Formats: sequence, structure tokens, C-alpha cells
Amino acid sequence: MTALYPIQDVFTRGEISPRLHARASLDFYRAALAKCENFVTLPHGGIRKRGGSYFVGEVKSSAKKTRAIPFIFSSEQAYCLEFGDLYIRVYAYGARVGTVEVASPYLEADLFDLAYVQSADQMWITHKNYPPKVLTRTAHTTWTLTDFEFLDGPYDDINTTSTTLTPADTGHLTPDMTSNTTPSGTASDGGSSASAWAIFDRDKTQNILISSGGDGYVRFRNAGGAQRVVDAYWVTAANQATRAFDYATAWEIQGSNDGTNWVTLDTRTGEAGWGNGETRFYEFTNANAYEYHQFVFSGGGGDDASNTYLAEIAFHIAASNQTPFDLTASSAVGTNGGAGFQPTDVGRAVRLLGADGLWRWAKITSRTSTTVVKIILYGHALPNTNPVTRWRLGTFVPGKYVEAGSLYEERLAFSRRFSVYASATGDFDNFALGEKDDDALEFIQAGGGQANDIVWIADSDGALLIGTSGGIRALSGSGIDEALTPSSFKNRRSRTFGCARIRPVDAGQSFLYVTRSRKSIAELTQTSTSKFTSDDIGQISEHIPKQGVVELAFQTDPDPMLWFPLENGELGGYTHQPSQEVRGMHRHRFGGSFAGSEWSIVESAVVTPGQNGVDDIWLIVKRTIGGVRATNSG
Repeated sequence: MTALYPIQDVFTRGEISPRLHARASLDFYRAALAKCENFVTLPHGGIRKRGGSYFVGEVKSSAKKTRAIPFIFSSEQAYCLEFGDLYIRVYAYGARVGTVEVASPYLEADLFDLAYVQSADQMWITHKNYPPKVLTRTAHTTWTLTDFEFLDGPYDDINTTSTTLTPADTGHLTPDMTSNTTPSGTASDGGSSASAWAIFDRDKTQNILISSGGDGYVRFRNAGGAQRVVDAYWVTAANQATRAFDYATAWEIQGSNDGTNWVTLDTRTGEAGWGNGETRFYEFTNANAYEYHQFVFSGGGGDDASNTYLAEIAFHIAASNQTPFDLTASSAVGTNGGAGFQPTDVGRAVRLLGADGLWRWAKITSRTSTTVVKIILYGHALPNTNPVTRWRLGTFVPGKYVEAGSLYEERLAFSRRFSVYASATGDFDNFALGEKDDDALEFIQAGGGQANDIVWIADSDGALLIGTSGGIRALSGSGIDEALTPSSFKNRRSRTFGCARIRPVDAGQSFLYVTRSRKSIAELTQTSTSKFTSDDIGQISEHIPKQGVVELAFQTDPDPMLWFPLENGELGGYTHQPSQEVRGMHRHRFGGSFAGSEWSIVESAVVTPGQNGVDDIWLIVKRTIGGVRATNSG
């Protein structure tokens, strides 16, 4: 009988599982290969031999694990970062960038658990055992790694124990004045009153005449010529403000270092409708220190522009200019499980409810004992030094730091265990909760009803995707095309697989992510607004990802291709163009050998935009060279 040899002219399904070799009746069988090693399947249907790698240089510590992470400012400025044991090195376009090396706190064992999110020249790096860091590029050869400071949050629950926190100071510019010159500094006003000091005496229940007309000033000069930075203040109306509307309605806050030449720090107009004893709070941006500060007002004195009264003015010394002061707990109960303050609490935030009903926040600068720490106070000065009964400690402590991050709708978002924290809109440092649309957000059970850890978060069309060990959820505004706000949100479950703690990749038409077992890769597609579904893209090539996926990197040019190092040292590849039904996996074994393996070990892979319009693929490869163990980046 004449032998028949069917012609196969397409290979878009790549290498199929050995368990499918006898399934010739399947449609994809005629587009697949029994073995596709060191070849890539092309979207056009053919295959091409994989190109060789270019040796860039040896990593710093060949005997230890190394990870590559992309830093992409734009399509024309892209870097590959070499993360090793306690260091970071920088590469770009096939070469190391000078001698740049940044010290880091991350140990070898931490490297593949690091998560990162980037915006322009900044990258936020997170790990549950380390406070978040910010890697900043200020020039091609200038890189720095610093602590990321959360401003005002997030926090643990409000204290419900009997423990109180007593501040030793208030953060006021002025002391509690008892005369125009005591206990220190000098108070004055435009009428040369002997009682100008009373506006700075911490008593909000008064009726202080500060001018017999509708304009004037109240001034304070620091003792000894000291210069201080002020960034906030409050004004309290007199206890009879409504009697004849005898309050100020417009003013400037001014600073001076000679008492003659003044700089305007803040301006307010139309401040009408005051109630008796009402306090209003104001903040402004200022980094300059002054010896004199004054409240210069106009539009006061009611309808006849005579007799302007106030009860209190309080200037806040900027936290950066404060001298830290003691915060004393009445007991260790309620702090760190009853253990009291610990050395690891340095840098932790504290929220304090003042006697005036306003929350302030502070940062711990040092620890004296289990019940005493020193703090600097942000926002506004406290009204007094009375014990504070309602307080909250910052939620981030060693072993419980944020674990993943993403940008979404101009917010910087982080996750930890079951929770998601998102900054105020356009203010990536500010995590203070509020009710306004642009205030920060906090979702304590963002992972859904089950106690599944959040392993990654990612920005997608119309939703913040939340990958958990139980599946993927979509957090978004409550309506179609509605922004996520404190009052408008929904958290939807999708029919998806559980996720591994491996950063997903945006593959253009869909997301690709590693499932919980790390032995398969799934494609996440959007079926409708904030609704998603998943399919296992490697089911017909299940033997390839079954080796254990280490990480994902996606290439768009010249062909859409996913690269994923495997735990057995191979480099997995996947040609991904679902619109053309192109879904083909392939395997790559690099020349050489390492530690008993017949091929070199690919440890890490990233993709960055290249200079010629073709993406650069960076690999960390372990191989034995001349009998010596070496790890190369290429």
C-alpha cells in the first residue's frame, strides 16, 4: 500500500502534551508539534529557530540567586535591574550602567517574593517583611533607594482598652501664654493691647477684643530669635461671635525674620457665618522658617466694621521642624498584643483624637520603653496635653507590611493579607481616610468572603484586579464608568482560578497569570464591565508549565510572546495572539550545564523596550564555565 504523508503547514499550537500524541482526531493536532525545543512558533503559522543570547556580564554574586526586574520610564528609556543579595545593579541596552550599585535590605531568599509598581522615575518595592521602599532615578547614573512614608494611615482599629496616651507637648508654635512675654516669646496686636497674649492661652471660651475696627493683626515673635516652620493653624471665634458678627472674614498668615518685611504664607477670604466658639482648621504648604508670624485680618467688625473679637489662634510647627516629644501610655495593654511599644515601632504612625474632636496623626521617632515613645505631630497642634483615650496605631509592623502594589485611577494601591489600601487621588503618600471622592480608601475584606490571601493587584480596564489564592476579584466604582470612591464601589467575584504570588502580565487583549499550584498559566479575559473569566492556556501543553513557573515576562515586538523560567532551569515560551487563534507553547534549553543539569539554568527573565523597536529579553543564566560556577546576565 502506498504510504501517505499528510502535509502540515501550520504549527500555531506549539508542543503538545505527550498524553495527546494519540489524539489525531483533535483539530489542533494538525497544528501542533510533538517536540518544539529551541524553536518558537510564529503567529503566521511557521516556526523559527530561537536566536542566541548576548553575554552582558557576570552578576555580582554568582554563588547566590539573582533576579531581574524591569524599570521602564518610557519606550525610549528602559532599564534592567539586577537584584541580588543586599544590592541592586542597573543595565540598559546590552550593557551595565557605569558602576551604579545601590545597597538594599533584601536578602537572597527575599528576591522572588518582591513585588513592585512603577510610575515615571519612581518604583515602589514591597515585601511583607520589609517597610516599603522607593527606588528613584534622578539621572542615568544616579539611583537611590529610600523608605516610603505613608502619610496618616492606614491604621489598626481604634483602641478599646483603658490605656491612654499622654503627649508631653502639643506642636504649637506658641507656649501657653500668661502675659505678652511669658513664659517665652512676645505676643502683640495692632492696638498695642496688654492682653494680646490671651489669643494664645489655649482657652477657646473667651471673647478677646483684637481690634476696635474691622482690620488689624495679631503677632507672635519666637523667643531668642528662633526661626520655625509653620504649615497649619486654627482660628476659634469668640463665644459671642453671632452677637454682632464681630469676627474676621478675610485674612493673611504672614512670616518675617525682621518684623518689617513680610511674606504671605496663606490667604483666606469670604470666611463668614461663624458660630459662637466655632473652630475652623486651615493648612498650607510651606518649608521656610520665620522668627515672626502674624494673623493680618480685614473685613471684620460686623456691619459697622468696629470691634473684632476672637477666642484663639493656634499655629502648628511643621513636623519636619519639630523637636520630638514624649508620648506616654498608661500601660502596655492595647499595644502590640500587650507587649507595649517595641523598637520596631520606630517610624510607625499613631492617630490621636484631641479634646476638640479632631483626629491628628503623629510618627514615632524613637522608643524609650514599653510605655514611652517620642513623636512628631503632623497636621494640626493638639488643643492641650490631656490624656488621649481614643487612638489608633499604624497597621504596618514587621511581618505585616504591604505585599503587592499597583496604580489605579491616579491612586497608589497596596495589598496585605485580605486588605487593599489606596491613596488619595493624585497624592500617592496620603492614605488618610475620608468621605470625599478623592480621599484615600481602605477595603478590609477585599479578597471576598473567604479568608484567601491577596497575592497581587493589577490595573485593568475599569477595575482594580485582586488576585487571591482562591480566585480573582474586580474592585471598581459602583456604576458603569464610575470612579472608585469611598462612597461608590463594588467588589465582584469572577469565575477564575486561584493565583500564585507571581506578578501577572498585561498581554494586550487579556491578562496572563500563574495559577495557585504554579504549574499552569491562565488567561484572564473581560466578559462585561467588571466581570472576568479564565481559561488554562497551557492545557494542551500542560507538561511544560507543570515543571513549575518562576515568573512571567511578556514581549510585544516583533511577536507577542510570553516567556517564563521554569524550576527545572528551562525557559518556557508561549506565542500569544488569541485573535488569530495562535496559542503555542515551546521550550528552550540553553547551552552549557549547571549542577548536574544537562543545560544551563535560566533563573530570571524580563522584557524591556529595545532601541530598534524590538523588545530586549534579559535573562539571568546559571552555567558552569571552565569548571567554575557562574551566573550571567544576557
